[in-house]
Formats: sequence, C-alpha cells, structure tokens
Amino acid sequence: MATAAQLSIVVIAQDEEQEIGSCIESALFADEIVVVDGGSTDRTVEVATAYPKVRLIQRPWEGYAPQWNFAIAQSTGNWVMTLSADEVVTTELAAELREAITADQHDAFRVSFNFVVFGQPLRFGIFRLHNELRCVRRSQLLGMSDDLVHEHLLAAPCARVLKLGGKVIHSTYASREEYRLKADRYTDLEAIELAAAIDSGGMHVAPFSLRAVIGVALPRRRDGRSLRERLRPLKNSRPSYLTWYLGPVVRFVVDYVICLGFMDGRTGLFLARSGAAYTYTRYAKAWALHGARERR
Repeated sequence: MATAAQLSIVVIAQDEEQEIGSCIESALFADEIVVVDGGSTDRTVEVATAYPKVRLIQRPWEGYAPQWNFAIAQSTGNWVMTLSADEVVTTELAAELREAITADQHDAFRVSFNFVVFGQPLRFGIFRLHNELRCVRRSQLLGMSDDLVHEHLLAAPCARVLKLGGKVIHSTYASREEYRLKADRYTDLEAIELAAAIDSGGMHVAPFSLRAVIGVALPRRRDGRSLRERLRPLKNSRPSYLTWYLGPVVRFVVDYVICLGFMDGRTGLFLARSGAAYTYTRYAKAWALHGARERR
C-alpha cells in the first residue's frame, strides 16, 4: 500500500501557459503536485503534463472557491499548500516550509509575497503588506472560503499558526490591459455579493459597527487569520456610504503616500489610482444591480 504524500501543492489553472511552467518548477520540492485545469484553450495542459510529478485533472470552471476545494479534495498529503498558476515559491520559502513541517510544532503557515507588476518588482505600496494562510495540516484544514473573489484558505480556530519569512513571487499583471480586464471581472463578482447585502440590509453610514469590530478583534477570536481577513466578512455584510465615497480617497492615500507607493514610479501611481477606482466601482456596480432588482 502506497504511503500518502506528506506535502501536496495544489494549483488551479485557466489559460496560464506563460506562467504554469515556472509555478510547477518551484513546487517540485513537494511530494505531490495536483493541477486542476478549468478548460484552458492554450497550451496550459501540455506544459503541465510535461512534468512527471504533476497529476492533472480537467474540470469545468465553476468559480474560484469550488475549483480550489475540488483540488484540495483530490490531493492526498497530510499537509496541503495552495499555489496560483502565476505564483512561484522561492527556494528560501521551500526550505523553510520543509523544515517547519518536519519540526511539527505548528498546524498552519502564513506567507508574504513579492509582487511583480508589468514585469517590475514592487518595492513599496499596499501590496507589500499582503500575507496569506497558504499551507495547512489536513486535520486542521477547513477548505477555501466561499467568497466569489479574493477567496482565502481557512484553518480550524485551534490551529497553531506560524508566519514564515520566505516569499511567494506573484507575477500578477503583465500589462495595464490585463489589469483592467481582471479588475472588471473581479468588481463584477464583488458587486454581486455587495448587492445582496444592500438588498437585505440597506446602506449604512459607517462601514462597520463598533460591536462587530470588537467581536472580530478580541483575542478569544484569534484563529490564525489576520485582522484584515477577520474583517473581510463585514466588508459586504454592512455596505456603507462612507466606504463608497471616502474609501477611494483613503485607499489612494494609504497606497501611494503612507505605504510609499510613489517610490515605484509610474507603476506605483497607476496601481494607487486604479485601486481607488476599484473601491468605487464595486459599489457603483452593486448599486446598479440593486436598483435593477428594485425596479422589477
């Protein structure tokens, strides 16, 4: 009887022929690599299956979270790491992850990212603050959140979580046109969630109630998620005029000024302006959806 793999890395892919090879190369340190392809029309499947360690499964695309949860269910390791097709695990992170798993003192690991935008590594800006839970012991793994977009891995509340120093390199946008296409798709999905919240609870003045903020911030509620992740469910549950109109300004100032995005030159300015527009657009689309339903 074959011994189960210790570490499984799962990847979901959709038309990623330019990136999938580098992603898999960086994941070869794992005992198992599972790639779930959502119906690519380019050479993604051909590139992925050139690696003997890869187990490729083709499954029609049903959304980010369902695709991730399917991929996780197909893996066999007692540790599971998620990796997007446009991400690369650095050698430092691979070694650190292996060492941490062998030490067996934690149940889940968070990682930070180095972002590459338009072929330029970002040195500053709000993206540099990003970190995520990416590797979890299967016995503590709750799967992927059900967000339509910006889904994230979930661990049991009792999981012992460690933030690793190694990085994942995320080549997120190759061009401004790619950014615009992704932003349009993502704001469409976020607007669906936000419109449902407006339908059920209306619009508020403040983005969060004080009770809700205290509830997610209390130490007893700490479950391995960052404060940003614990606040995320409130983002759409309490739609706010303040967030709609002041959110874009706050986003720009935080990204471009406080997080020194201006140090990344034109790319930093583009991302700060686009991030502000994104914040406004998700509300504008949600309000349009809500209005269309009201008129029926």
